[in-house]
This record gives sequence, C-alpha cells and structure tokens, in this order.
Amino acid sequence: MKVKIPHENLAHGSKRGYNRLSQFLGEGGCMQGVIYTRERCPICGNRMKDNLRNAVCCPDHPEIRARRIFVKFGRGHSRKFTNYDMASKWLNHLRYEKDEREEKFDIKDYSAKRPKSVQALAPLYLKE
Repeated sequence: MKVKIPHENLAHGSKRGYNRLSQFLGEGGCMQGVIYTRERCPICGNRMKDNLRNAVCCPDHPEIRARRIFVKFGRGHSRKFTNYDMASKWLNHLRYEKDEREEKFDIKDYSAKRPKSVQALAPLYLKE
C-alpha cells in the first residue's frame, strides 16, 4: 500500500509535515538539518528551495536547479556540495549517527579541522 503525502506538507519547519513523516520514521526520528542554497532563480528572482525529492530548485521553474548546495546541521556544521544526491546522503548519515549514538554523537567530529582526530591529538599526547 502506497501512502501519498502532499509535497506542501513536507516543508521544513511544518509541524503537519513533521507529524506525518514521524509515523514513517518511528518515534524519536531525527529530522534535524536542512539542504539549502543561496542562489536565486535567474528568471524570476525567487529563492530556490529543496523539493525533498531530487533537487534544490525554483518553486515556479522546477527545471532551474541550484549548482551550489549546502547541508546545515545544527549551529556548528555546514558543508558544501555540487550534487543533490551526495548532499542528501550526507544529511541522512548525520541524522542516523545522531539517532544511533545519542550520547557519543559530537558534531565536532565532522568539522573540517577535525579537532578530535588522531592526527590532531597525537602531537599533544607525544609532548607529555
């Protein structure tokens, strides 16, 4: 049995969309994070939005897609992508990690500088 959820109910920040999605994710499913772009449609000037399926595009011109896509997860993590599929996979990975490793999950592990990596901590350990 296929359940069809109207697209307008799935917008980020929509309580109705989250409640309808939570029944498929199960209780406590992490929905933190967003895929977005700073680009605007060259035809109408509207902001491009994530259609939650396959692209970040203009709502009025779905054939116009963003080239620079960002994943934002919490306050401390943002990563740039050029491919929607890779951005979606990364966001799903972060959500999964947050769900599965609630106590141990630290967004700093995924930062560009990786302050907790062995390579960063080894010189400090060897000095002592």
